[in-house]
Amino acid sequence: PYPTLFRSTGTVTQVAVRLDITHTWDADVDIFLRSPNNTQIELSTDNGGGGQNYRNTYFTESATVLVTAGVAPFNGMYLPEGNLMSFDGGPANGNWVLTAADDLSGFVGILNAFTLSLCVQP
Repeated sequence: PYPTLFRSTGTVTQVAVRLDITHTWDADVDIFLRSPNNTQIELSTDNGGGGQNYRNTYFTESATVLVTAGVAPFNGMYLPEGNLMSFDGGPANGNWVLTAADDLSGFVGILNAFTLSLCVQP
């Protein structure tokens, strides 16, 4: 898991995630985001078939393409499999954890970059 610590006393009104993952078989990649109050959503699991990589990939509520309809290499904006609005009203303050894992053995991946953007209401 890759934690990011936010220090804000406000509540979340919107969440966006940017990823850059190098992986040789995207269909094995499972990606989840967990908030400080343990709300967890699925960003993407087992998508992309035998394609490779998530390059400059954004998960945002304003996207129009579901990640399940996307094609690897994933690049651009996607709606995640879970609902990012599940984080709305929760605390911004604390550890946010991104989990990216290969659910089968034999392939190697690297999380090159992870950016979490929060809109917060004081």
